[in-house]
Amino acid sequence: MQAASYTECMSPAPVSPASRGPRLLALDTATERINVAVVDGERQWVADEAGGALASQRVLPLVFELLDRAGLVLRDLDAIAFGRGPGAFTGLRTACSVVQGLAFGAGLPVLSIDSLALVAEDAFEQERIGAVWVAMDARMDEAYAAAYHRDGAQWQVLQAPALWSLAALELAWQEAKQPHQREHVMPFFYDQPERFRILHVNHEIDYGALRWTVDTPEDLELVRQIFARFPDRQDFSWLEVLALFEQEPELAQINAQIHAKDYRLVDTRRGR
Repeated sequence: MQAASYTECMSPAPVSPASRGPRLLALDTATERINVAVVDGERQWVADEAGGALASQRVLPLVFELLDRAGLVLRDLDAIAFGRGPGAFTGLRTACSVVQGLAFGAGLPVLSIDSLALVAEDAFEQERIGAVWVAMDARMDEAYAAAYHRDGAQWQVLQAPALWSLAALELAWQEAKQPHQREHVMPFFYDQPERFRILHVNHEIDYGALRWTVDTPEDLELVRQIFARFPDRQDFSWLEVLALFEQEPELAQINAQIHAKDYRLVDTRRGR
């Protein structure tokens, strides 16, 4: 087994609790690697070692080893983050269960992070690439893939993570000609239903009229209203939000006039 590698960056001087940066624990076991990090302001401790079948055995020892190196205990943290996938089922189950148990025991909020977006952020840090496709091997001749665009300090999801066959992705790469087909990969398949099979999963209750995203000022106002109804909380679930909308159906009217853009529209801000 490869030994864990560690990175430690020290802040120039101690800071008071009132002015310190966030204290976070983050872990990702969605791939064949185990990645664990503890952040205390500008100080960082990072462990990276072989995972896969070893993830369930090694992730907790790594967590407590890094916390010990940082001189922290779980209750000193502000939140715990984990890579939610897509990725290997066993690895995702390991990360989710470990984080859920640690957070529940310490009374900490949980941050669920798109694992492919983590790769996009790494690409930006290394190459300053603001528009990027991320693909990850899903085995059985398939891949997880998603597209992202960095707008200032924030990432926008252009194509949500999905499972693709490699053959279909290759066809899209070779044959897609229209701008909207090059902007997002799905329109190439939508435009040719006779060639590709797309699975749609319908929920027994249609929540399609609820718009839970932030693209417009109206969307932002709705999110602010939701957070206002959960004072001093950041760990409320989507089921609690759904119950809130059932109790206050007028909330849905805040952004009800906003309609989803046609998928044929493209982003022209990148000068393409």
